[in-house]
Amino acid sequence: MPISQSDALWDWIAANSLECEPILRPTYLPSGLSRVSLGYVDQQRGCVLFGVRYWDRAGQARLFIDGGPFPNPPLPAQDTVGEDVEVRGNLAEYELYHAVEPMGLAFLTWHEPGRWGKPDDSWHRDYVEYLISGEGFSKEELLKVANGLQPVAQ
Repeated sequence: MPISQSDALWDWIAANSLECEPILRPTYLPSGLSRVSLGYVDQQRGCVLFGVRYWDRAGQARLFIDGGPFPNPPLPAQDTVGEDVEVRGNLAEYELYHAVEPMGLAFLTWHEPGRWGKPDDSWHRDYVEYLISGEGFSKEELLKVANGLQPVAQ
């Protein structure tokens, strides 16, 4: 769908994610992204897992924002580089899959303070796991997306 419908998508996720807070949506997106889609919404032990996908018309750039317990990113390659960074005041990890491709596949992961799951569930967490992955963007652009995330009213 056109990127202009992004807010409606995030509002729908928040309305269907009562056991997960905060649901964070971007206030900044790098230029050139023109399409958005719901990558997935799923349930694990009665709590939401979600992913929203953004991409450009040419398929050269993509940005994924995922929340909830997520599978690990791909295992590092021989030339993967990583570093600790700060996202929204939290310790985060930035990983560039191939060091020789600074605009290549990259991951940003952190725990956002909040809640995931029902308080009486053994899987309950006092945070929401977030993962931003992208191709076609610098580390600075991914950090700008992450640091610009704002809670959706629930």
